[in-house]
Amino acid sequence: MSEPIDITDVPSVAPAELAIALRFVAGRRKTLLGELGVPGAELVRAELAFWQRVTADPSRKLAVMLRFRSLASVLRARRIAALVSRHGDSAVPVLLQTAARSRLNASWGFNPNKFLWDFSAALSAKKTDGP
Repeated sequence: MSEPIDITDVPSVAPAELAIALRFVAGRRKTLLGELGVPGAELVRAELAFWQRVTADPSRKLAVMLRFRSLASVLRARRIAALVSRHGDSAVPVLLQTAARSRLNASWGFNPNKFLWDFSAALSAKKTDGP
């Protein structure tokens, strides 16, 4: 039996789990960044594929999907979208890591300002650490 999720503080997930969800949206397309502003119908198809093909605990899958939906939503923020486009595909792993670990309230989504700060800091740390 799976444990209920506290929607005011969705549990962290592994960035790889979010990458799986992103692959369901991206399919065989060459770039992932174009898929981050996900249209509703594609998001629903990706969620259905994720729920059918991933064998994790249902509460874990719910946490991944809540984070993925919130990521798609927060990417509509102008400054975050500009930062992602400026860094290109190399920003995707950092973006997924930020979305996997940032505090998330399922009712409100990610706080766009906090997400931007965390994402910017992680990108800066990646630059100083090297590839």
